[in-house]
Amino acid sequence: MITEVIMPALGETLDEATIVAWRKKEGEWVEKGEPLLDVLTDKAEIEVEAMASGYLRAILRGEGEVVPITQVIAYLADTMEEPLPVPEGREAPEPVAPLPRAEAPTEKRKRPKASPRARRLAEAEGVDLALVTPTGSGGRIVEADVKRYLAQRAEAVVPPPTPAERIVPLAGVRKVIAERMAHSHRTAARVTLTTEADATELVALRERLLALSSRPFDTPAATQDK
Repeated sequence: MITEVIMPALGETLDEATIVAWRKKEGEWVEKGEPLLDVLTDKAEIEVEAMASGYLRAILRGEGEVVPITQVIAYLADTMEEPLPVPEGREAPEPVAPLPRAEAPTEKRKRPKASPRARRLAEAEGVDLALVTPTGSGGRIVEADVKRYLAQRAEAVVPPPTPAERIVPLAGVRKVIAERMAHSHRTAARVTLTTEADATELVALRERLLALSSRPFDTPAATQDK
């Protein structure tokens, strides 16, 4: 059975959303209720769960695309052999083989021979002893070997390159904020109003009131004025 994955209606006032990331690849099995993709609206980033179980047969809309609600964005199927419907204006998706599951390694790697001090230093510095060249007797790694490896690793560290400048289109909440600010800038009057007033009498009244308030409470003001 083929199940359509549609862009869900995530709010009464929302009519579109942006696909941020697909959590699954084409050919992978998806369980019902498992996170399938992340979408961004003008309110928040939302995790969309699979409404049915099946193989993710085809992804019709990629990451970064703005998709209207209720539009088909992918197909789930019980098997990888079922024919898929062809959306109007699109070519039929190419068949995808189911992805094999990762198998656990069958061979266990031998533990390198090392002195206790070398092991403690390697554990403290996060060093894989398999990468250290031994110089001790019988191919044994000693503490000096680990220190030499750490020195070589420090010299080989290259600072990360400066990321190239790129233009990222606004989406979701940032897009709404930018639109509202631009609308306010275009429609609101940008005026600064200033005026002057003579406060001489007001300052004099304030000084008289301060003088009265500084007199002792048990002495009437009329007595002190004599």
